[in-house]
Amino acid sequence: MARRSLLGMLQSFGGLAATPMAGTAASGQPGRATALAAGYGRPRLGGQMGTIAFLAPGAAGLMLWVTPFTEPKGDSGGAPPPAVPVCAVGATARDPLVPVRDGPFLGEASRWFVWREDRTVKAVHDTGATAALTLPAPPDRLLRPALQRIGGDVRVFALEAGRRSVACLTVPRMPGGIAAVTGTIALPREAASGAVGFGPTGEWLAMLLPDADGVTLLLARVDGASPPRAVPLKGLRCPPDFEPAIGPGANRETRFAVLGETGGVLTLAEVVIPADGGAPVATMTPLGVPVSSGWFGAVVAAADGTRLVASTPRRWYASSGRGAMPAEHAFSGAVPARPVTLAPTEQGALLLVNGGGAGPRMLPI
Repeated sequence: MARRSLLGMLQSFGGLAATPMAGTAASGQPGRATALAAGYGRPRLGGQMGTIAFLAPGAAGLMLWVTPFTEPKGDSGGAPPPAVPVCAVGATARDPLVPVRDGPFLGEASRWFVWREDRTVKAVHDTGATAALTLPAPPDRLLRPALQRIGGDVRVFALEAGRRSVACLTVPRMPGGIAAVTGTIALPREAASGAVGFGPTGEWLAMLLPDADGVTLLLARVDGASPPRAVPLKGLRCPPDFEPAIGPGANRETRFAVLGETGGVLTLAEVVIPADGGAPVATMTPLGVPVSSGWFGAVVAAADGTRLVASTPRRWYASSGRGAMPAEHAFSGAVPARPVTLAPTEQGALLLVNGGGAGPRMLPI
């Protein structure tokens, strides 16, 4: 395992010289990425930035790779810096994660990258130090994203086997600490998918629980500071791997967003919990885009409005900002990663894509 820090590489977003970590492949490029994720921070005036992590074949077999990104200035996004091989991983590796931060991405100097192999959740620090935690059974998935407050530990959330509970895992901020399960959140019934995110004062869990009438959005504070809220979204149907969006509002409310379809039409559901912790307020807005089986998409809940992207069998649609209806959008032959990943920017969002001749990168919508 490497002992050479990636920190300098990931801070120099200008002319990044992507030098492999000691002990990894010294040459060659990754094969086709099989799983991707992006970590980022709170957008700032200079633009969004973060790191993409992905699993792909390399000189040492299946490997974890990383590449930094900054907010592109044009529609194409340009060529990303060369990917850096971090370490070899097992054949069952999946669910790579880069922690999302509650402040500027570069405001946190301690960098961890996370993935899982069977029932073991693993993490590697940018110094090469490692951490691992073995669960009683292989989880259904690691919920996205991992979370890290500036100066805090990394929080990882695993949807456990059976999809009836979520295990909360903590990786200490600095190398040398012991990863541990720090809590479990029980679900009233089997979940289809879910996500975690920062509210204005705490971390939230948002789980989609399908039922005969549509879907119920279950909202829970990770720290248990308030009882879970169940918000029925009648008639709404979501893709199997869809992830709700969570974000702080402009007036310290907590915002949630879900993209689904009602009656064959793309529909945006938004839920707001007021700053005083009052009852959730839900709205559902048909977006006028016809969809059929096989569609997928993503949303991001920003203070000034929800951004979204969706794919129908023949067209892509995207929308940025409050009240903006989706319009057709082209992504220059690139393939959006699944599950779809969006990172908020000051005036829009970035979409994580793969292919198109340039490898994993972020494109503006």
